[in-house]
Amino acid sequence: MILQTCLVVVLISLSSAAKLTLSDIDTLWNQYKESYGKSYSGEEDLKRKEIFIKNADELSYHNIKADLGLHSFRKEINQFTDLTTEEFKGLFFGLDTSDLHIVRENATKFFRTGKKVPDAVDWRKTLVTPVKNQARCGSCWAFSAVGALEGQFQKELGKLVSLSTQQLVDCDKVDKGCRGGLMHRAYNYIKDAEGIEAEEDYSYEAVDGECRFNKDKVVGTVTGFTMLEGQDEEALKEAVATIGPISIAVAVDAQFKAYSSGILEDTSCGKDARSLNHGVLIVGYGSENGQDYWIVKNSWSARWGDNGYIKMKRGENQCGLAIYNIYPKVAKA
Repeated sequence: MILQTCLVVVLISLSSAAKLTLSDIDTLWNQYKESYGKSYSGEEDLKRKEIFIKNADELSYHNIKADLGLHSFRKEINQFTDLTTEEFKGLFFGLDTSDLHIVRENATKFFRTGKKVPDAVDWRKTLVTPVKNQARCGSCWAFSAVGALEGQFQKELGKLVSLSTQQLVDCDKVDKGCRGGLMHRAYNYIKDAEGIEAEEDYSYEAVDGECRFNKDKVVGTVTGFTMLEGQDEEALKEAVATIGPISIAVAVDAQFKAYSSGILEDTSCGKDARSLNHGVLIVGYGSENGQDYWIVKNSWSARWGDNGYIKMKRGENQCGLAIYNIYPKVAKA
């Protein structure tokens, strides 16, 4: 709360003729570091403070324009505000799309049937576990994969269990752990291993480790996966409504990085397969103020975004979100 109060001060000051004193800046910077458990010294501290103030200035200007109706979403100071966009991308992304074209050719496909579905769906209370934190490990692919798997286990096996992303990081040798992976490979690994453990039995460590998979503690397994075809968001809407949470890939940039609330409408992110860099989970959809959106679960903790979630504009392949959509088929272990 103290940080957010100071944020109001810095936003007003940075975006008007008034100027912050050095003491004001130091106070805000120190409160930011304390709030997010960060510690720097010497030249590194000065460098991080300069980046922080620059980013805070940019997001304050964005929010003023949002207040004027020029943007459909707002930004805020978060755990990434002291990082450049390049540093941010190097630390928190982890999607390896090198064989995406191959798997798409051979995968089982989901096609739109035209079935009538609700105007709004939100699976967060029934098929979705709490928001998790991948930390400084490029394991977004694992979090995205288990997110869709958790929903299917609840639907098919009758239990909502938080599953082990660390098992995928450590044991899926086709993927690269903290250096990246892709969700269909994770499903292939679980199928071959004949199951995945619960988070409470194989906890997340945010580093590459030795595989310690215990088949006796398996929650369930994967028998295959289905991909959506044709970058068809109406098919994606039908799949979310009838299947449940869907694992997707997106192209994340600086707009996504500082998101706070509203509906992300980003014209700077890529919309092709080469731009995809982050795995997330669609858990629902809806509309507000005449604009359609997807509800997307991220893996950067509940302190990021809207309690760990982001609304992304629906109907225009926003940030390539309709390119790679996949969900697993499950069975009892």
